[in-house]
Amino acid sequence: MKIRAILIILLSLVFSNNTNSNSNYNENKYYVVFYVYKQNLSEHILTGHIFVGFERKIGADTYRDGKYGFIPKNDISKEDFFKEKPVDGQLISEESTPVDEQYKVKVSEQEYREGLKIVSEWTNATMQYIGLNNDCISFAQDISKSIKLVVPKRGQLQLPEQYLDELRRKNLIRIID
Repeated sequence: MKIRAILIILLSLVFSNNTNSNSNYNENKYYVVFYVYKQNLSEHILTGHIFVGFERKIGADTYRDGKYGFIPKNDISKEDFFKEKPVDGQLISEESTPVDEQYKVKVSEQEYREGLKIVSEWTNATMQYIGLNNDCISFAQDISKSIKLVVPKRGQLQLPEQYLDELRRKNLIRIID
């Protein structure tokens, strides 16, 4: 009788441990990824470019909910960029943009939704692109705030690569990749 009771207890422990490992496997995971392309994307991006992507893992499946970046609608000269001349801006899909660096942050489902809400707001807004003032870094900053990262102060000549390095440094505890 005692042996049977011990066997039942051992079997229940084995099965409860398997259940826990399966629940970890099925846990949903959400990520926001900051990307930098160091080269000129085109003639209107003169200082490198930062953009943001959204990934989620549901069980064994990975879904990508887009990569987005803010750019001028039309070409802008280097002179106008540094003079901070306002031009029409647009949020675009960055799915095919090359990546030189990235910073991947694990976020909660709520933070993930907040980040996508910012994408929606920027997509639906009529926004001016102003070099060094309201540009791709500004968009990355808004996403950073929405997912509760410590946001670096924006320096006057801060390039996308510098912003990413500072964002990573200020948020070491949240680095995934």
